[in-house]
Amino acid sequence: MNTALRNLLLLVGATSLMMLAATFYSLNTGRDIATRYTPLVNAAMEIKLEATTAHLWFEEAISGDRTIAIDTVWKHLDQSEWYAHAMLNGGANEKAVFTPLNDSTLRHQIEQTINGLRLFRQIAHQRWNEQSTSGIGSDIELQFDQAFSHFMLSTDNVETALQKGIAEDIQHFEFVEKLLILIIVIFTLSVGALLSFYDRIQTNTMQLLHDKEENLRITLNSIADAVIVTDAHGLITYINPVAMKLTGWSLKHACEKPVLDVFNIVHADTREAVQSPVEKVLKTEAIVTLANHTVLIAKDGSEYQISDSAAPIFAADGSIDGVVLIFRDVSEEYALHESIKKSEILIGTLINSLPDFIWLKDANGIYISCNAKVEEFFRAKKINIIGKTDHDFLDKKLADSFREYDLTVLKTNQALITEEQITFTADGPTEIVEVTRSPMISADGELIGVLGIAHDITNRKKAEEKLRAAEERWNFVLEGTKDGVWDWNMETDEVYYSKELKAIWGYDETDITPSLTEWKALIHPDDEEEVWQKLNKHFQHETTHYESEQRILRKNGAYKWVLARGKVVAWTKDGKPLRMIGTHIDISERKETEERYRHIFNNSLTEIFIFDAETYQFLNVNHAALNNIGYSEEELLKLTPLAIKPDLSLKQFNELVKPLREGTEEIIHFETVHQRKNGQLYPVEIHLQLTNDTLKPAFIAIILDITARKAAMDKLQLSSRVFSDTHEAIAITDVNSLIIDVNPAFYEITGYSREEALGQNPSFLSSGKQSPEFYQAMWQQINEQGHWQGEIWNRTKNGEFYAELLSISVLKDTLGNPINYVGLFSDITDSKHQQEKLSLMAHYDVLTGLPNRALFTDRFTQAIAHSKRTEHQLAVCFLDLDNFKPVNDKYGHEIGDKLLIEVAERITSCIREEDTVSRQGGDEFALLLNDIESVGQCTQTVDRIHHSLAKPYLIGGYPLEISASSGITLYPSDNQDIDTLLRHADQAMYQAKLAGRNCYQLYDQGEDQRTILKHDQLKGIESALTNNEFQLYYQPKVNMVTGDVFGVEALIRWIHPEKGLIPPLDFLPIIEDTELELKVGEWVINEALTQFEEWSLQGIKLEVSINISSTHLLSPTFFANLEAALAQHATVDPQYLQLEILESSALGDLNAITAVIEMCKSILGVKVALDDFGTGYSSLTHLRSLPVDTIKVDQSFVRDVLDDPSDYTIIDGVIGLSGSFNRHVIAEGVETVNHGIMLLLMGCNNAQGYSIAKPMPAADIPQWLNDYMPNEEWLHVGNKHWTIKERNIKLFRLASGHWENRFIKSIQTLPENAEQPPIMNSTLCPCGSWIRRETQDKRFEAEGLKRLNQAHERVHTIAQNLRLQHQSGNINIAREGLTELKVAFEHMTNALGMCE
Repeated sequence: MNTALRNLLLLVGATSLMMLAATFYSLNTGRDIATRYTPLVNAAMEIKLEATTAHLWFEEAISGDRTIAIDTVWKHLDQSEWYAHAMLNGGANEKAVFTPLNDSTLRHQIEQTINGLRLFRQIAHQRWNEQSTSGIGSDIELQFDQAFSHFMLSTDNVETALQKGIAEDIQHFEFVEKLLILIIVIFTLSVGALLSFYDRIQTNTMQLLHDKEENLRITLNSIADAVIVTDAHGLITYINPVAMKLTGWSLKHACEKPVLDVFNIVHADTREAVQSPVEKVLKTEAIVTLANHTVLIAKDGSEYQISDSAAPIFAADGSIDGVVLIFRDVSEEYALHESIKKSEILIGTLINSLPDFIWLKDANGIYISCNAKVEEFFRAKKINIIGKTDHDFLDKKLADSFREYDLTVLKTNQALITEEQITFTADGPTEIVEVTRSPMISADGELIGVLGIAHDITNRKKAEEKLRAAEERWNFVLEGTKDGVWDWNMETDEVYYSKELKAIWGYDETDITPSLTEWKALIHPDDEEEVWQKLNKHFQHETTHYESEQRILRKNGAYKWVLARGKVVAWTKDGKPLRMIGTHIDISERKETEERYRHIFNNSLTEIFIFDAETYQFLNVNHAALNNIGYSEEELLKLTPLAIKPDLSLKQFNELVKPLREGTEEIIHFETVHQRKNGQLYPVEIHLQLTNDTLKPAFIAIILDITARKAAMDKLQLSSRVFSDTHEAIAITDVNSLIIDVNPAFYEITGYSREEALGQNPSFLSSGKQSPEFYQAMWQQINEQGHWQGEIWNRTKNGEFYAELLSISVLKDTLGNPINYVGLFSDITDSKHQQEKLSLMAHYDVLTGLPNRALFTDRFTQAIAHSKRTEHQLAVCFLDLDNFKPVNDKYGHEIGDKLLIEVAERITSCIREEDTVSRQGGDEFALLLNDIESVGQCTQTVDRIHHSLAKPYLIGGYPLEISASSGITLYPSDNQDIDTLLRHADQAMYQAKLAGRNCYQLYDQGEDQRTILKHDQLKGIESALTNNEFQLYYQPKVNMVTGDVFGVEALIRWIHPEKGLIPPLDFLPIIEDTELELKVGEWVINEALTQFEEWSLQGIKLEVSINISSTHLLSPTFFANLEAALAQHATVDPQYLQLEILESSALGDLNAITAVIEMCKSILGVKVALDDFGTGYSSLTHLRSLPVDTIKVDQSFVRDVLDDPSDYTIIDGVIGLSGSFNRHVIAEGVETVNHGIMLLLMGCNNAQGYSIAKPMPAADIPQWLNDYMPNEEWLHVGNKHWTIKERNIKLFRLASGHWENRFIKSIQTLPENAEQPPIMNSTLCPCGSWIRRETQDKRFEAEGLKRLNQAHERVHTIAQNLRLQHQSGNINIAREGLTELKVAFEHMTNALGMCE
């Protein structure tokens, strides 16, 4: 065997040497490949890296980066070429050593790389030398890029050749390596056969030993106890699965460990370490066991209560060879033992704490145990009681009775319950106890004694006695009151119903079963839901008791009203009801009475209100009150009388009812006014009294609606006033035509006093001018028709004749018989005299003497006939004076009338005799021009009239100037009647007004349609104003520096019922220069002031701006109306109101506008802003002349300030001028954060626009203010101190960033959808303007600005090319080119940074 083993070892050694040889070959060959190729690969990378670095630095240097020296570029190229030569011919540096190359292909590729590098270097030198004249896209630049690309391609070829060489060498190496592996495998198989033979011999030898060990292992692994085996040194050699589980150690990790590391034990109570039993065994060589309070701490910290033992293992020679430690988990047994101990202590404590007497005696009556209560009774300690009998402590009689009870229990083997009286001491209290004696049986069934428990029932006995007495009293009361009683057991749903209750329900004693079902079945269906709702509320502790009025079905089929009351008298621990007791009371008679009163109450035509005397809340109202007041009963019962009389305060109402409360008055009467739900007021007469007849004190108000009575009284008073105050004379006669009354006007007209006229027949006034037949016919009509009216002449007291218009009516009684005659007449003498004059004036204007409309119409009829005969045209011209109203307003109507007279004379002097001029009314004139042969002839006449009217006037010493606007239509081209022709001429005149006035317009039918359309639009807008369809929206204004919201602008919106929200530009232009414009303006002022007051009540104080048109501002009533509006809204501080006037409005009468503004500021205290500043033609004049507080930059400039340098210049100028003239400035139309930053940098701190908030309804303003957060960027920019250079560079960055974003967006959008790109001209764009401006101002170095300009031009060149590609349809090419554009922008940004 030894020889075979030795030979085997020799074979294994030989195999190992072969494997070492193969491994050496592999390592050596791999190292050789790595040694040859690694320097070459690194060199190729260095060539590319050095050349690329040189290329990048060259671009930076030629772009003007002074931090890069050109010599550095040449050094990098030199280094790149050195690596190429080192690869060819060998060389060394601090990084590597290179050997000369033998591979011809690779040498050729490297030579090509060197040539490409030299060409690139040559062109780079040339470009550097020509950099001052070469530009972007020049030939030298293209050659430069091509040379570098050629060079990079050659380096890629070198890398490819290197990779190919490495791959071929590795392929050869892999073949040899596989051959060696095959040889080793064959040799290894041979060695394996030999090893297999040796294993069979060894297996037979070891099998027996293995079987013994396996049997031992199975035994140790199968036992329930944990086993640990150690050697003689206390190191573990074996640990079974149970021990592994308890200790937390595996066999692998526990072996060779000291037993103390694995078997960690401590004392259960003291937690001190316990000596290892293994140590004790090794010392004593004897078996050792542990104490009962030992705890094993496992590896993971778990603890187990254990019991264990350890025994020595002896060797064959008798020496100790190790220790076997056996232990088990006794945690459950230990816990049970401890629990029993604690339970015994707890039970003892519990028994001693009970108020009951508890004792245990044996069969002989000797005490075995007792509790503290027994000790107290015997006045002895437990130790002195145990072992004794009752005769040792009690008198013989009582002790004998106790013994007798015990013997009964022992004989019957059953428990015995008795009630007994005991006395603690001779003079102590006597108590009644309930004693329970039970036999005590041992585990084997033997009777061993008696357990006694005595419970004190003294209080219970007393309570039972009280309850019995109370029940007797309660039954007595119930019998006296005849109330029915019910007792509901809620666990079983059994209900006790008393005899009286069944009688109330109408049933005999045996008719009703004691169940809840009976009660449920008898409740009226309409009452059932309310009954259970109230019961459930009581069950949920929401009410202290249950009370319900309900109808119960009687035996005879009728329902009876009962009042049910009850209360839960027993609850479970978790709050559920167990028992409920209650009563039923017959309330049928009360209900019938209530129903009668309710019928009277609700059907009364008089209003009746009942309200609480303390809270004043209405308790009940009748139908008459509800019908008249307009509220529903549900609504009114939530209110108080103050709701229907809102002008009465609570304090006043308290004073009103004070006499009733104090008892000085039983009832008070007064008249007042109430308000219905719809807001309508009506007079009432109130009778108010206080009553205590209800459940709680209440007021009863009997209210009479005296509207009709008041109306009758008013009518009577009116009739009386009419009779006395009318200017017509009234005479009243009796049926015999004798005067019984006349009014004062009778005396004024006739001269006869009332006393003189009474008793006279009206005929005493007769003038004699009417014949008897006249009077006969008059009375005949009176008698037949009941009235007569006509003119009559009578005579006054002084004999003068007068004409009167007389009306006689008959007053009849209910039977239709005449009882009075009433004559009413007025003096028409002056009218008669004027009638003649009026007839003369019927065809001429009184003021000017010109024909009036009637005569004009007559002459038109004649002219039509003449036109038809001569076939000549007829012209109708309508003329209206311009600016005539201001003359009347300023100089008075007398001057105005004189001016009209002279105008009439001038027009008359300009026309022929056969022509007609008519005054149509006011300052309007109509002309009829006959025999018109051409339009030119007509217009010459009208021009002549206009020229004449435009000449100066001197009226009453006042120099006046006016003009006229005219409209012309020609007949028969416009073949209409005179009214239509005048209307057409009027419409043409209106167009002349719109065209600028002092001109004429010929009638055009299409224009007529537009005029009609505008008329309809004006009508619709006026209807919207009437119907409250307009609404003010408010746009906040903020200070961007502080973040404060300081004001809002009121903007009108039209909320159309069908079209929805209509913006102002769709309707405001239509009402320009019309009366409707003034009405809308007044509405806006009052609406804004009302809203300001509402906000003030909410603690919001904001300046409110309203827009005022020039027409409104210059209207004569503007100032007075504004003053009245402020007076009406007296709580508004005028300084919070700002009037915004369009700059274009000031193009009119600047002096007049200035005067109005000064009055508004100085007298009323309001503020004024000039809106849309910069859009007018004389902005500087307005800024200097108009006394405004604020200049508002028009949004058209603000919107494009980032795009258009012109707008930047305008805003910059406005801000500067505003500061010079001490005016505030605000910008509107701030739509983005960058707009706000630009304005802040320019010096404008206040802003308004969509970036802050859109216009919103007034109701949304409070929430917006609550949610508003100032813009952090604005706060930063506004509060930072900027130097001029910093500010200007920030402006450049804003403009360039905005330009870049707009251009990229235009390229990324399809051409047909693309927005207008930014300014593409590099000179005119914002950045170009900035560079030009800064070059002039010389704040920055010229060289830095030059580099910035070159970078800027480069950006525009690339952008122009991309835009051309985009417009040509090459969208993808254009989008790919955006990367180059972004690089160009980065260069421009870097150049800007160098300017800093």
